[in-house]
Amino acid sequence: AAELATRGFPAEALSGELEQEERERVMNRFRRTLIKVLVATDVAARGLDIDHISHVFNFDLPEDPEVYVHRIGRTGRAGKSGIALSLVTPNERWRIGRIEGFIKTSIRRATIPTIEEIQVRREAELLERVGAGLQQGRLGQERGLVNTLVEAGYDPIEIAAAALRLV
Repeated sequence: AAELATRGFPAEALSGELEQEERERVMNRFRRTLIKVLVATDVAARGLDIDHISHVFNFDLPEDPEVYVHRIGRTGRAGKSGIALSLVTPNERWRIGRIEGFIKTSIRRATIPTIEEIQVRREAELLERVGAGLQQGRLGQERGLVNTLVEAGYDPIEIAAAALRLV
């Protein structure tokens, strides 16, 4: 949770070590969406009743398939859908097989993208968003800001590069 928070994700941890009062404060912040990511141990996550869970990330898989089903079931309450992602090492692949046997369906496998693949995708999405903004027009206020910077002696290409860096 601390690592996520330092990277700009509003995250807090929930563990069995927390006093009940602090646990309730964390849960209230999460329910009010002041916290976007809740990092919880299996013990702390048991019995949580939260309606708006869209994703469950499994950092490790439980040995008991029933615990796995209970854990990922947090995303599909009251007819809603969600996504469960599990990080699995080669030594843990046997657990996926046990879970698939228990749930009687297969779990889709994917590989984690490389840093380069992530960067290429982010750049493509950024170029698409900027291109869409340019086509829509309505950049009067932004154009005025750019003109102010150009009049102050800055190169338009450098201004655009600095703006993209900020995004």
